[in-house]
Amino acid sequence: MKSLIETQPCRTAKCRLTLSLVSVALATGCTLSNESSGGADGIEREVLLSGPSEASLALWLEPGENPLAALVEIDENDSHRLSARDNWLLGLAYSELGAYGSAALAYQPGGAPYVEESMQCEDSILADAVEVICDALLGETQRIAFIDDIPHFAQHRVLGRKILQCAQDAGFEFLAVEALAEEGAALVERGFVSRTQSGVYLREPQFAGFVDDALRLGFTPISFPVPDTCGSSCTPVEAFSANSEEKATLLLAQTLDIDPEAKLLVWAGSGQAFKQPWGNTMPFIESLAYQVYEKTGFDPFSVVQNTV
Repeated sequence: MKSLIETQPCRTAKCRLTLSLVSVALATGCTLSNESSGGADGIEREVLLSGPSEASLALWLEPGENPLAALVEIDENDSHRLSARDNWLLGLAYSELGAYGSAALAYQPGGAPYVEESMQCEDSILADAVEVICDALLGETQRIAFIDDIPHFAQHRVLGRKILQCAQDAGFEFLAVEALAEEGAALVERGFVSRTQSGVYLREPQFAGFVDDALRLGFTPISFPVPDTCGSSCTPVEAFSANSEEKATLLLAQTLDIDPEAKLLVWAGSGQAFKQPWGNTMPFIESLAYQVYEKTGFDPFSVVQNTV
Protein backbone atom coordinates (compact mmCIF):
# COMPACT_ATOMS: atom_id res chain seq x y z
CA MET A 1 0.00 0.00 0.00
CA LYS A 2 1.30 3.46 -0.78
CA SER A 3 0.57 6.65 1.12
CA LEU A 4 1.12 10.05 -0.41
CA ILE A 5 1.44 12.79 2.14
CA GLU A 6 1.17 16.48 1.39
CA THR A 7 2.10 18.72 4.31
CA GLN A 8 2.19 22.45 4.73
CA PRO A 9 5.15 23.97 6.61
CA CYS A 10 4.41 24.38 10.30
CA ARG A 11 4.92 28.10 10.29
CA THR A 12 1.48 29.10 11.54
CA ALA A 13 -1.48 27.68 13.39
CA LYS A 14 -2.72 26.58 10.00
CA CYS A 15 -0.09 23.86 9.83
CA ARG A 16 -2.17 21.03 8.50
CA LEU A 17 -2.24 17.74 6.73
CA THR A 18 -3.90 18.27 3.36
CA LEU A 19 -3.31 15.02 1.54
CA SER A 20 -3.02 11.57 3.02
CA LEU A 21 -4.32 8.50 1.29
CA VAL A 22 -3.83 6.61 4.51
CA SER A 23 -6.25 8.92 6.28
CA VAL A 24 -8.74 8.44 3.45
CA ALA A 25 -8.51 4.71 3.94
CA LEU A 26 -8.93 4.88 7.70
CA ALA A 27 -11.80 7.32 7.44
CA THR A 28 -13.67 4.88 5.27
CA GLY A 29 -13.25 1.86 7.50
CA CYS A 30 -10.00 0.29 6.28
CA THR A 31 -7.58 -0.79 8.99
CA LEU A 32 -4.09 -2.16 8.60
CA SER A 33 -2.14 -4.56 10.75
CA ASN A 34 1.51 -5.56 10.62
CA GLU A 35 0.87 -8.87 12.37
CA SER A 36 2.16 -11.80 10.37
CA SER A 37 2.83 -15.43 11.00
CA GLY A 38 6.17 -15.38 9.42
CA GLY A 39 8.78 -15.38 6.81
CA ALA A 40 10.97 -12.77 8.46
CA ASP A 41 12.93 -14.75 11.06
CA GLY A 42 16.64 -14.45 10.53
CA ILE A 43 16.52 -11.54 8.09
CA GLU A 44 18.34 -9.21 10.46
CA ARG A 45 21.92 -10.39 10.86
CA GLU A 46 24.79 -9.30 13.05
CA VAL A 47 26.14 -6.00 11.77
CA LEU A 48 29.86 -6.18 11.04
CA LEU A 49 30.02 -3.20 8.68
CA SER A 50 28.42 0.24 8.74
CA GLY A 51 27.97 0.24 4.97
CA PRO A 52 28.87 -1.53 1.72
CA SER A 53 32.41 -2.76 1.28
CA GLU A 54 34.72 -0.75 -0.96
CA ALA A 55 34.91 -3.69 -3.37
CA SER A 56 31.10 -3.81 -3.69
CA LEU A 57 30.84 -0.05 -4.17
CA ALA A 58 33.45 -0.19 -6.93
CA LEU A 59 31.56 -3.02 -8.64
CA TRP A 60 28.29 -1.10 -8.51
CA LEU A 61 29.84 2.06 -9.92
CA GLU A 62 31.58 0.13 -12.71
CA PRO A 63 29.74 -3.20 -13.21
CA GLY A 64 31.32 -3.82 -16.61
CA GLU A 65 29.61 -5.79 -19.35
CA ASN A 66 28.00 -8.31 -16.99
CA PRO A 67 25.91 -6.60 -14.28
CA LEU A 68 24.52 -9.97 -13.15
CA ALA A 69 28.02 -11.18 -12.31
CA ALA A 70 28.63 -7.92 -10.44
CA LEU A 71 25.42 -8.46 -8.45
CA VAL A 72 26.50 -11.98 -7.47
CA GLU A 73 29.83 -10.68 -6.24
CA ILE A 74 28.22 -7.81 -4.32
CA ASP A 75 25.90 -10.31 -2.66
CA GLU A 76 28.85 -12.55 -1.73
CA ASN A 77 30.78 -9.58 -0.36
CA ASP A 78 28.11 -7.99 1.82
CA SER A 79 24.92 -10.00 2.35
CA HIS A 80 26.29 -11.89 5.34
CA ARG A 81 28.14 -8.94 6.82
CA LEU A 82 25.40 -6.31 6.81
CA SER A 83 21.94 -6.12 8.28
CA ALA A 84 19.18 -5.56 5.76
CA ARG A 85 18.76 -1.93 6.84
CA ASP A 86 22.40 -1.18 5.92
CA ASN A 87 22.55 -3.15 2.67
CA TRP A 88 21.32 -0.37 0.38
CA LEU A 89 23.83 -1.17 -2.35
CA LEU A 90 22.52 -4.71 -2.77
CA GLY A 91 18.98 -3.34 -2.96
CA LEU A 92 20.00 -0.99 -5.76
CA ALA A 93 21.85 -3.74 -7.63
CA TYR A 94 18.78 -6.01 -7.56
CA SER A 95 16.51 -3.17 -8.64
CA GLU A 96 18.74 -2.31 -11.59
CA LEU A 97 18.29 -5.84 -12.92
CA GLY A 98 14.52 -5.75 -12.48
CA ALA A 99 14.47 -8.08 -9.45
CA TYR A 100 12.22 -5.70 -7.54
CA GLY A 101 10.96 -8.17 -4.94
CA SER A 102 14.50 -9.15 -4.01
CA ALA A 103 15.48 -5.47 -3.93
CA ALA A 104 12.86 -4.74 -1.28
CA LEU A 105 13.91 -7.73 0.81
CA ALA A 106 17.64 -7.11 0.49
CA TYR A 107 17.42 -3.52 1.70
CA GLN A 108 14.95 -2.42 4.38
CA PRO A 109 15.61 1.27 5.11
CA GLY A 110 13.07 1.41 7.93
CA GLY A 111 14.94 -1.33 9.76
CA ALA A 112 11.92 -3.64 10.03
CA PRO A 113 11.55 -6.70 7.79
CA TYR A 114 9.03 -6.46 4.97
CA VAL A 115 6.45 -9.01 6.01
CA GLU A 116 2.98 -9.93 4.87
CA GLU A 117 0.28 -7.57 6.09
CA SER A 118 -3.32 -8.33 6.89
CA MET A 119 -5.84 -5.85 5.58
CA GLN A 120 -9.52 -5.42 6.31
CA CYS A 121 -11.06 -3.03 3.82
CA GLU A 122 -14.72 -3.93 3.62
CA ASP A 123 -16.73 -1.17 1.93
CA SER A 124 -13.65 1.10 1.84
CA ILE A 125 -12.71 3.45 -0.97
CA LEU A 126 -9.04 4.26 -1.49
CA ALA A 127 -8.34 7.45 -3.41
CA ASP A 128 -6.39 6.91 -6.63
CA ALA A 129 -2.93 8.45 -6.23
CA VAL A 130 -2.63 9.46 -9.88
CA GLU A 131 -5.98 11.25 -9.84
CA VAL A 132 -5.17 13.08 -6.59
CA ILE A 133 -1.79 14.28 -7.84
CA CYS A 134 -3.07 15.26 -11.27
CA ASP A 135 -5.93 17.25 -9.74
CA ALA A 136 -3.41 19.13 -7.61
CA LEU A 137 -1.07 19.83 -10.53
CA LEU A 138 -3.94 21.21 -12.59
CA GLY A 139 -4.57 23.90 -9.98
CA GLU A 140 -4.03 27.35 -11.46
CA THR A 141 -1.77 28.54 -8.65
CA GLN A 142 0.49 25.49 -8.52
CA ARG A 143 3.96 26.40 -9.79
CA ILE A 144 6.35 23.87 -8.28
CA ALA A 145 5.79 20.20 -7.47
CA PHE A 146 8.17 17.91 -5.60
CA ILE A 147 7.84 14.13 -5.71
CA ASP A 148 10.35 11.95 -3.93
CA ASP A 149 11.16 8.28 -4.16
CA ILE A 150 13.20 5.55 -2.51
CA PRO A 151 15.99 4.46 -4.87
CA HIS A 152 15.22 0.73 -4.89
CA PHE A 153 11.41 0.93 -5.20
CA ALA A 154 10.58 0.87 -8.91
CA GLN A 155 6.88 1.44 -8.21
CA HIS A 156 7.72 5.02 -7.25
CA ARG A 157 9.07 5.67 -10.76
CA VAL A 158 6.03 3.92 -12.24
CA LEU A 159 3.86 6.52 -10.50
CA GLY A 160 5.99 9.22 -12.11
CA ARG A 161 5.43 7.76 -15.56
CA LYS A 162 1.67 7.86 -14.98
CA ILE A 163 1.53 11.55 -14.04
CA LEU A 164 3.80 13.00 -16.74
CA GLN A 165 0.99 13.53 -19.23
CA CYS A 166 -1.26 15.40 -16.83
CA ALA A 167 1.73 17.46 -15.65
CA GLN A 168 2.33 18.49 -19.25
CA ASP A 169 -1.37 19.28 -19.66
CA ALA A 170 -1.12 21.49 -16.56
CA GLY A 171 1.70 23.50 -18.13
CA PHE A 172 4.71 21.97 -16.40
CA GLU A 173 7.63 22.23 -18.80
CA PHE A 174 10.74 21.61 -16.71
CA LEU A 175 11.57 18.21 -15.22
CA ALA A 176 14.38 18.48 -12.69
CA VAL A 177 15.87 15.11 -11.74
CA GLU A 178 18.17 15.09 -8.74
CA ALA A 179 19.77 11.79 -9.78
CA LEU A 180 20.61 12.98 -13.30
CA ALA A 181 24.40 13.20 -13.53
CA GLU A 182 24.77 14.86 -16.94
CA GLU A 183 23.73 18.20 -18.36
CA GLY A 184 20.13 18.29 -19.52
CA ALA A 185 21.20 19.67 -22.91
CA ALA A 186 23.42 16.64 -23.51
CA LEU A 187 20.53 14.32 -22.67
CA VAL A 188 18.20 16.16 -25.05
CA GLU A 189 20.76 16.04 -27.87
CA ARG A 190 21.20 12.27 -27.47
CA GLY A 191 17.46 11.72 -27.01
CA PHE A 192 17.53 8.90 -24.49
CA VAL A 193 18.98 7.91 -21.13
CA SER A 194 22.50 6.48 -21.26
CA ARG A 195 23.73 3.77 -18.88
CA THR A 196 27.19 5.32 -18.83
CA GLN A 197 26.41 9.05 -18.98
CA SER A 198 23.10 9.72 -17.22
CA GLY A 199 24.06 8.52 -13.76
CA VAL A 200 24.15 5.29 -11.78
CA TYR A 201 20.61 5.62 -10.39
CA LEU A 202 19.13 6.00 -13.86
CA ARG A 203 20.40 2.55 -14.81
CA GLU A 204 17.24 1.22 -13.12
CA PRO A 205 14.81 0.44 -16.01
CA GLN A 206 11.74 2.24 -14.67
CA PHE A 207 13.75 5.34 -13.80
CA ALA A 208 15.27 5.39 -17.28
CA GLY A 209 11.80 4.89 -18.76
CA PHE A 210 10.42 7.77 -16.69
CA VAL A 211 13.03 10.19 -18.05
CA ASP A 212 12.72 8.84 -21.61
CA ASP A 213 8.94 9.34 -21.43
CA ALA A 214 9.49 12.93 -20.31
CA LEU A 215 11.80 13.57 -23.26
CA ARG A 216 9.18 12.25 -25.70
CA LEU A 217 6.57 14.55 -24.16
CA GLY A 218 8.83 17.56 -24.63
CA PHE A 219 9.88 18.26 -21.05
CA THR A 220 13.14 20.15 -20.61
CA PRO A 221 15.35 18.02 -18.33
CA ILE A 222 17.32 19.81 -15.64
CA SER A 223 20.25 18.45 -13.66
CA PHE A 224 21.78 20.16 -10.67
CA PRO A 225 24.83 18.19 -9.55
CA VAL A 226 27.01 19.65 -6.80
CA PRO A 227 30.35 18.42 -5.44
CA ASP A 228 29.97 15.30 -3.31
CA THR A 229 30.84 16.07 0.31
CA CYS A 230 29.02 13.08 1.73
CA GLY A 231 31.49 10.32 0.88
CA SER A 232 31.17 6.72 -0.22
CA SER A 233 29.97 5.54 3.19
CA CYS A 234 26.71 7.52 2.95
CA THR A 235 23.38 5.85 2.43
CA PRO A 236 21.29 7.08 -0.54
CA VAL A 237 19.12 9.11 1.86
CA GLU A 238 22.17 10.82 3.35
CA ALA A 239 23.69 11.45 -0.06
CA PHE A 240 20.51 12.91 -1.55
CA SER A 241 20.09 15.17 1.49
CA ALA A 242 23.58 16.69 1.28
CA ASN A 243 24.18 20.20 -0.03
CA SER A 244 20.49 21.01 -0.45
CA GLU A 245 20.99 24.79 -0.48
CA GLU A 246 23.57 24.56 -3.27
CA LYS A 247 21.27 22.25 -5.20
CA ALA A 248 18.35 24.65 -4.82
CA THR A 249 20.43 27.59 -6.06
CA LEU A 250 21.61 25.67 -9.12
CA LEU A 251 18.10 24.37 -9.81
CA LEU A 252 16.52 27.83 -9.72
CA ALA A 253 19.30 29.37 -11.82
CA GLN A 254 18.27 27.09 -14.71
CA THR A 255 14.51 27.50 -14.35
CA LEU A 256 12.63 30.22 -12.47
CA ASP A 257 15.51 32.70 -12.58
CA ILE A 258 15.27 32.51 -16.39
CA ASP A 259 11.48 32.24 -16.68
CA PRO A 260 9.63 33.39 -13.53
CA GLU A 261 6.35 32.08 -14.98
CA ALA A 262 7.62 28.55 -15.60
CA LYS A 263 6.21 25.48 -13.88
CA LEU A 264 8.66 23.03 -12.40
CA LEU A 265 8.30 19.30 -11.62
CA VAL A 266 11.12 18.07 -9.38
CA TRP A 267 11.87 14.37 -9.02
CA ALA A 268 13.93 14.13 -5.85
CA GLY A 269 15.55 11.61 -3.57
CA SER A 270 14.04 10.33 -0.36
CA GLY A 271 13.48 13.10 2.19
CA GLN A 272 13.94 15.96 -0.26
CA ALA A 273 10.25 16.78 -0.73
CA PHE A 274 9.65 17.98 2.83
CA LYS A 275 8.88 21.69 3.06
CA GLN A 276 10.07 22.06 6.64
CA PRO A 277 13.17 20.85 8.51
CA TRP A 278 12.90 17.20 9.45
CA GLY A 279 14.72 14.38 11.17
CA ASN A 280 14.89 12.55 14.48
CA THR A 281 17.58 14.65 16.13
CA MET A 282 19.11 18.10 15.80
CA PRO A 283 20.47 19.53 13.63
CA PHE A 284 17.41 18.85 11.50
CA ILE A 285 17.72 18.36 7.74
CA GLU A 286 16.73 21.28 5.55
CA SER A 287 15.68 19.52 2.37
CA LEU A 288 15.64 20.66 -1.23
CA ALA A 289 11.93 21.55 -1.14
CA TYR A 290 12.49 23.61 2.01
CA GLN A 291 15.35 25.52 0.40
CA VAL A 292 13.34 26.22 -2.78
CA TYR A 293 10.39 27.42 -0.69
CA GLU A 294 12.67 29.72 1.30
CA LYS A 295 14.28 31.17 -1.83
CA THR A 296 11.14 31.67 -3.95
CA GLY A 297 8.23 32.04 -1.56
CA PHE A 298 6.27 29.64 -3.78
CA ASP A 299 4.54 26.96 -1.70
CA PRO A 300 5.34 23.73 -3.55
CA PHE A 301 3.04 20.75 -3.82
CA SER A 302 5.00 17.96 -2.15
CA VAL A 303 4.40 14.24 -2.41
CA VAL A 304 6.27 11.88 -0.11
CA GLN A 305 6.01 8.26 -1.18
CA ASN A 306 5.95 5.90 1.78
CA THR A 307 5.86 2.21 0.94
CA VAL A 308 4.44 0.12 3.77
